[in-house]
Amino acid sequence: MFNEDAVGLVDGFDRFNDGVMKYFKYEFLGDGTLSVHIEFCARDYRIEGNVWKRVRVIVAHVDEVRSTFSGGQTNVVCSGVKLLKFGEVWCVEVDGDYGPNDPSSLE
Repeated sequence: MFNEDAVGLVDGFDRFNDGVMKYFKYEFLGDGTLSVHIEFCARDYRIEGNVWKRVRVIVAHVDEVRSTFSGGQTNVVCSGVKLLKFGEVWCVEVDGDYGPNDPSSLE
C-alpha cells in the first residue's frame, strides 16, 4: 500500500525526472493478482553530489494497467513519476498528465 514514505521516496529522486526506466514488467501471481515491476536509474537528490542509484518499484495488487512502449529504445523519464490518490485508489503515472480530473477508468 502506498503511503507518505512512498511519496517521500519519489520526491527524493525528484520524481525520477531525467532518469531512465530500465525495465517495466507485469507479473501474474498464482493467487490471480497482478503486480507491476519497474526499475529506474535516477539521481538521488537527498544525497549531496551527483549520486545516481537504481530504484526498483513493485506495485502489488494492481487492478488496471496501461502502458505504451517502443521496444529496443531507452525510456527517459521526461515529465516525472507521480503518485496520485483518487479516493482510496492510488495511481502511478509515468510521463503523463491526468490533469485536475480523475482518470475516467478508475471507479
